[in-house]
Amino acid sequence: MSKFKIITILLILLLNVYISFSQENGESLGGEYIHQHTENCVSTQDYNRISKMLSDNISSLQNQGVIKTANKNQVIKFGFPLKKVDNLQWNNFYGISGFVDQLDGSGVRDYNCGIRTYDEHYGVDYFTWPFQWYLVENELVHIVAAADGIIIGKDDGNSSYNCDWDSGQDWNAVYLFHDNGSISWYGHMKENSLTEKQVGSSVLQGEYLGVVGSSGRSTGPHLHFEVYKDQPFTRANLIEPHSGICNDLSSESWWESQESYKKATINTILTHDDVIELGCPTINEKTNFQNDFKPGDRVYFSRFYKDQKQGTISFQRVYKPNNTLWNQWQQNFNENYDASWWYNFYTLPSNAESGEWTYEAVYEGTTLRHTFNVTSPSNVDDNNPEEKIEISPNPASDVFKVSFSKLIYSDMIDMEIKSLTGNIITKIADIQENQEIQVDYLPKGMYLVQFRFNDNLYTKKLTIQ
Repeated sequence: MSKFKIITILLILLLNVYISFSQENGESLGGEYIHQHTENCVSTQDYNRISKMLSDNISSLQNQGVIKTANKNQVIKFGFPLKKVDNLQWNNFYGISGFVDQLDGSGVRDYNCGIRTYDEHYGVDYFTWPFQWYLVENELVHIVAAADGIIIGKDDGNSSYNCDWDSGQDWNAVYLFHDNGSISWYGHMKENSLTEKQVGSSVLQGEYLGVVGSSGRSTGPHLHFEVYKDQPFTRANLIEPHSGICNDLSSESWWESQESYKKATINTILTHDDVIELGCPTINEKTNFQNDFKPGDRVYFSRFYKDQKQGTISFQRVYKPNNTLWNQWQQNFNENYDASWWYNFYTLPSNAESGEWTYEAVYEGTTLRHTFNVTSPSNVDDNNPEEKIEISPNPASDVFKVSFSKLIYSDMIDMEIKSLTGNIITKIADIQENQEIQVDYLPKGMYLVQFRFNDNLYTKKLTIQ
């Protein structure tokens, strides 16, 4: 081996040691997350198809008396068109990658006189954040009606896993007609997730329309929300629902409560057993969620932000089970990002206390807490026959029962149902043999069921179908 190769290898090893040492001493790694669009969500050909479909359907529904004469003077106010399911206990779950382009022609300008849009963009794009594909696969973010309306069109049957603009496919979408004659479009939905209601059916504000996906011309899961004040579906009738000094398409806000142009927010904090990977589609996203560790394990502490603001500070702390401080660090933000992610890793002591630890982050007046468990290896051995716990049926739909081995049956056993990211959904104290646990209120998906007895922790996976 040449001296040059030896020196190169030594430098790489030293660099890895330096990076590891730096992280263990508080350096935050990660950075900006870019969900950037460069072309229109809908091709000209597809716009023409959609416009004709909707015009024909509106005419037909008017002839049937389903759609009455529009009251042009009626004021419509939109609620937010996204909603997380109850067991997604994150502080926030989305970012904004683009508003309506105010300029007809070359160049871009959004309603606030910025450039948070792209050329000839006709809608507002809300991307799910973080772990977009985890949210898609588990159907954790729903698209809902922004206002009362009548369904005037549906597109479905197209792949939800597109990662570029050249997919050559149409999107999955729902289209609503409102009492004042305005029409709202909800695009890029997950295939086969659309409401079962048919064209001509009424929906209420906040009612389920579908699941966020990445169908059509899309680089990742997001909702494209597009509004017209009337037909035809041209720029002359296009609405930017946000009010702003540079909004030439609407003089007033169409929102019940308009969100700030930039709103610095910490979406969620999580723990992992390795560095996460963000990619498209599902196979390229590595969540590495972990909430159960042993003494001496390396824990990765992650944080995800919307509208990271230059000059702000995020404070992090980790507490032991007895609420004493184990570690703390802060991060000073020197850049403005629409979305960002950061992580630090630290190694637990070889004599780390068993029990529930707490990871805390404070940002712009919001405090988030995430718990994780530290146990000795013998306490988390899922294959130990002497500590066998069974839940059945699994998968479950309405209820499941719990049974224990004779060795632990006499112990007081507490149970928690958690999401895969570690958020506690339900706590039940002193579980009894063959006790029925109601789960009909939980959305379909995978959950963790954790049992505690005599300072032991036992974890099972549960599927709700």
